[in-house]
Amino acid sequence: SAFSADGDDDGGNKSKMQVASESVAALMTHLTAQDRFSVITFQSVSEVIQSLQFVNDIDMDALKNKILAIRQRGGTNFQCGYFDAMREFEKLFQNEEYKLNSIEYDNRIIFLTDARPNAARADESMLLTVMEHFAENKAPDDDDDAYIRNR
Repeated sequence: SAFSADGDDDGGNKSKMQVASESVAALMTHLTAQDRFSVITFQSVSEVIQSLQFVNDIDMDALKNKILAIRQRGGTNFQCGYFDAMREFEKLFQNEEYKLNSIEYDNRIIFLTDARPNAARADESMLLTVMEHFAENKAPDDDDDAYIRNR
């Protein structure tokens, strides 16, 4: 696929966002009933499109349509997307069923991004700082955005 320079649909070319959405939709076909899945978009703000649930509990056709309808709407604030992902995991980690069976699960976060952060903190060490903070602490709370921004 060819990409337009500005990331918007141009002629017959697909935007980066369209390719990313189609990639997620394709990934969904490989999920099994034992998988949990969540979708979070992040631009200048983030939005949980699908909370973390077992695939069997999700209307996958409706979710696929939501994903394919996602359009570029602003900047790239990786931080807010990562914070929401951590919040989804924190809810999971507090679940008693998960605590009893957590050895059976692998937890992954997959980010599809243009890797050009232009909102919030955007220096090279931001990602490492964010991950170190949450590895040592917990899911994000209201004070974490200020903590990360001022590091």
